[in-house]
Amino acid sequence: MRYDADHRQALDLMQMRAARKLAEIHQILVPGVTGLVDEADLRRKADEYASSLSPNEREKLRLKAIVAYSQLEQLMAEMSRLLADIGGELKKVNHQSQAVGAYNRVSRMGRHKPAFM
Repeated sequence: MRYDADHRQALDLMQMRAARKLAEIHQILVPGVTGLVDEADLRRKADEYASSLSPNEREKLRLKAIVAYSQLEQLMAEMSRLLADIGGELKKVNHQSQAVGAYNRVSRMGRHKPAFM
């Protein structure tokens, strides 16, 4: 794999999809709440919302949240694979750069041989 603009765009798109999925999960669990909310407040509001639902609606909410979490996990796995590929590509580039540097050092040493040799 070669990391290029297409891979950067793919990573950006995955990050945007993950952000949208997180927002979707947020709205599933706490509809109507927007902006930054601390964890304790968010948990309290989610509990209040869930307790206001009938058992049947709560089950539907739970299943909907499970599907959304699963989709988010799939996105995260895709991003992890892409980042691992990028890391591998960076290692290759680093090794190639080191090899070029070593070659240049050796070739410079060859040009500076003493006159008596």
